[in-house]
Amino acid sequence: MSPEEVRELRGDLTRAEFAEHIGVTPLTVYRWELPLDRDESRRPQKRIRRRLREFQQRGPVLSTTKTRPRITESPLALELSTAERFALLPIFDDILNANWQHAEEALMEALASGVASTDASRVLTQSANALLKLVWRGDVRGAYSVMAPILPLLDNAGFAPEILVRAHTVAALLFSSADGLVFNAGRVNTHVSVVNRVADENEHEYRALIRVAEMWAAYNLGDAPLHDRIRKRSREDTKLASTAVVLWMVWEAGTLGAVLSGCIVEGMRFMKQLVDEAHAANIPLLAVRGTAFLAYTSLYASANVNEIDALTSRAFEWAYENRLEPGAHTVLLTICKAETTFRRANFEETERLVQRALEDSKRIQWAPLELSTTMLRLRYVTGRADTIDELIDVFDDFPPKHQVQGLRTVRSAVRAMSTFVSLDMTSASEQYRRAGDLAHECGTLPSLETHFYALSYYAALLSGDRTLADGALRRAERSIERLPFVWAQGLMRLYKAVHASLRGQPEDAEQHSAAAQSTFARAGDQIQLALTLRLHAIAEYLSDADDAQEQLDRSAAHMKSLGIDVPPPYQDETIKRWRANQQKKSGKCHAGTHAIAIPVDRLSVRGMSAREILTELFALLIEMPERQGENTTTIIEEVTGSNRNILHQQGDSEVIFIHEFGDGFGRRYRIGASDADNPDLRAKVEMLGQVTSLALEVAGLRALTNPATSAVSDEVPELPGVIAASESTQHLMQEISRLGQSRANVLITGESGSGKEVVAKAVHRLSTRSDRAFVTFNCSAVPRDLFEGQLFGYRKGAFTGATSNHPGVIRAADGGTLMLDEIGDLPLELQPKLLRFLENSEVFPLGETKATTVDVRVVAATHRDLREMVRQGTFREDLFYRLAVVTLEVLPLRERREDVLALTREFLNRYTPKDASVPKLSPEAASKLLAQPWPGNVRELRNVIERSLAFSPLPEVLGPEDLRF
Repeated sequence: MSPEEVRELRGDLTRAEFAEHIGVTPLTVYRWELPLDRDESRRPQKRIRRRLREFQQRGPVLSTTKTRPRITESPLALELSTAERFALLPIFDDILNANWQHAEEALMEALASGVASTDASRVLTQSANALLKLVWRGDVRGAYSVMAPILPLLDNAGFAPEILVRAHTVAALLFSSADGLVFNAGRVNTHVSVVNRVADENEHEYRALIRVAEMWAAYNLGDAPLHDRIRKRSREDTKLASTAVVLWMVWEAGTLGAVLSGCIVEGMRFMKQLVDEAHAANIPLLAVRGTAFLAYTSLYASANVNEIDALTSRAFEWAYENRLEPGAHTVLLTICKAETTFRRANFEETERLVQRALEDSKRIQWAPLELSTTMLRLRYVTGRADTIDELIDVFDDFPPKHQVQGLRTVRSAVRAMSTFVSLDMTSASEQYRRAGDLAHECGTLPSLETHFYALSYYAALLSGDRTLADGALRRAERSIERLPFVWAQGLMRLYKAVHASLRGQPEDAEQHSAAAQSTFARAGDQIQLALTLRLHAIAEYLSDADDAQEQLDRSAAHMKSLGIDVPPPYQDETIKRWRANQQKKSGKCHAGTHAIAIPVDRLSVRGMSAREILTELFALLIEMPERQGENTTTIIEEVTGSNRNILHQQGDSEVIFIHEFGDGFGRRYRIGASDADNPDLRAKVEMLGQVTSLALEVAGLRALTNPATSAVSDEVPELPGVIAASESTQHLMQEISRLGQSRANVLITGESGSGKEVVAKAVHRLSTRSDRAFVTFNCSAVPRDLFEGQLFGYRKGAFTGATSNHPGVIRAADGGTLMLDEIGDLPLELQPKLLRFLENSEVFPLGETKATTVDVRVVAATHRDLREMVRQGTFREDLFYRLAVVTLEVLPLRERREDVLALTREFLNRYTPKDASVPKLSPEAASKLLAQPWPGNVRELRNVIERSLAFSPLPEVLGPEDLRF
């Protein structure tokens, strides 16, 4: 029966009334009426078709059961007609599947045709229109103007649940948006509570979306603990979502939670994957918003200004191509552009971009908190330090009701900078500490936290208060350890150079200063590099270096060439006062281990990528005191497999390779030098190589592993072939081990290929029946007319073709475990016989006259929703409850990504030819595997690895180019 025939048969009856006559749920009727090419479409089964024919012959009759009457006398039409449902409900599905054009055309057609003539249809139409504006164009104000007229109507609880769920979900998303006119955390909670109350358990997409709204509201409030609580309790609601838009919105909200919790490296990795996937899936708003986040975070993760400009340009292009409305993402992209322009010392363009960001922010009434550091530093280096206090008035123009903590952070930072340039360093240190504390409490400003704590340390140093400086140093280092921003670590190196000079340790000062210069030079930050050179000259001056005054003059001239006015704390008069007041420490550290301590420290910076670590190593090699002034050659090259790839080289004379090291992932590198006959040089190079090897391995692990879930619990049982790296899989194995003494039947649910049979075998092997048979019977692989004989057995001659006795799989599993795979495909007519066996432990083989008693534990598995099948009448309810005494769920691979690499290593060992060594997995290949959605789950991953290893020659390191998807 086609969808058109079903709709014609239903006539003027509501879907609920028609469903009652047929004996099914309204959702089932809705699925019958969907077009045949839709994934959710279903066709009536044999038994239901008979009821439909009966209904067609006799027509609707009054039911003896009490049903909810239709509201006809009310001025509000609270339910949708057949035409309205058919025209409006699919629009929501199109939006959530990113079918933007089709959704927009269908919406316009519905409006033009006048189908939205009742209050119910108007509410649904406006909700669809608002959702389209919100998630496609990012048009928060447009969505609000559409929703505002219908929000009062939603107070009428008489609307059908399908209307309330959609309208309140859209409203919750709307009020969680970063727009001062719209954002309202209280109204988010109100709309979420309605959806929680009225949503059907099958409304997976809308249950997931209200969790997204809650997480966004928590993020905009800067409440990390609240966000974490919402994320944890929303797992049940988000894991069943399947549409593209919802999946990526859930991922985005979770990634922002990682940032709130301080997992910056992990958050950047996940956001990069999100940007790539959202762009490929044609979800431009998420791609642009994610790119803005990446660009801003990269500013402080030591990315070069050219790379950040490329990110922002790409995001602006996407926004223009897809006609996205300006919003918070536009402001953040403009802030990134302003900061990179500032770092290039283009102050006029920076001022223009700052004003543009402020104007866009005022339009959406959302304070650009991230812009504060650029504005402060711009005035600081352009001779306007006396106007810094005016910035408080700039931020006071924004409504304080939403960003209370963030605005307090910025005001505190402005006061601290004003105090700093007035040279009251003790007060400045305390105020910067307060600003850092506020940024930490705010949660959404992690880069400001590390910056302010570093400045607190620097001001404390200049105050001459050793106790204050020690406390500020500990605070700054704890913050940077939690939030490993390389740019902030460069500041700390710079300030440690001043500290070393004040303590009379010029060697330490020299090396700290060189490390800071290297950091800012890689980032392309000309402003901070100029300030670093100035501070280096100051350190030399404090250390009584012979050419200190010349260095001061050169640094001042360099700053002037960039248009920088030497700030008050860096001016000659201030420096001379410090020198007069400093108390030098006597003596210098001994050579030997001291000479290597700071280079080791430079290589151990958290948050650096593998490329940055190798660049830092090369800088250290060419800066070694033993080699200064000599015409030497230095090379670092990669020697993985048969490849020889020079990564860094200075000089062109012949070299001798001193040391070779690896990164823990199969890549090998070696260091060569033309002066390798120097024994002190060889010793230092070998030590630095060992430290670099460990740093590369740590960087790889930080990029690929979630520290929160990397440790495997000691309580997880170990079984060959069972991989339990993720928290969810570990929990599943713990549950299985606790079932060891039980005889209860088990139902295993999960998508195809997720590993249900592996779990079933684990149930058997951890039970008291582990030494008996484990028999598998696939209900979808046996012809319908052979089911009974294969399952229960038969006697010779019981039917044509029965030439011998057959015990059947149930008797074959006697004493052990029987796995009934794909139990949802078991024919309805055989289900009573299987129920009888489960209840009485007896089977009647075909041709036998008496029952046979068996002792079998049944483990059933299915990828279908058996509860829904029970409601549709295609699976017996009593059989379902007999099978599902204990239910175990196997999550899809995309929801337990910690298992991906562990499974990959298992498959590499399994499918590598016997006469070959097992390839290593490169970090790039691992990242590519982690980024895959894996719709085929573990089975698909296994096939990819087996296929990749089937071709010769087998690489020593499996790179992304070797993976065959």
